[in-house]
Amino acid sequence: MESLFTDVFEQPARELCHRSADGVDVRLVWYPATESLAVLVEDPRDLESLEVPVGDADPMDVYEHPYYHAGRLGLGTADDLLAA
Repeated sequence: MESLFTDVFEQPARELCHRSADGVDVRLVWYPATESLAVLVEDPRDLESLEVPVGDADPMDVYEHPYYHAGRLGLGTADDLLAA
């Protein structure tokens, strides 16, 4: 019997868009196993990372404004996220 955990590894996330500014990487990724989109934000300077699920939002808007959408989803306020 296969688990969801196994399926996720058999179908890795696919990067659809990537941008980098001031050392912060932002990626729009698609997870085929769950048919979902998310935006990943990584700041290697302080080892901080954030995953923002796209849900019903416009994927490109989440990609362009991940801190706003993270705050909207209760993942932290924009000020908290920007201060990190």
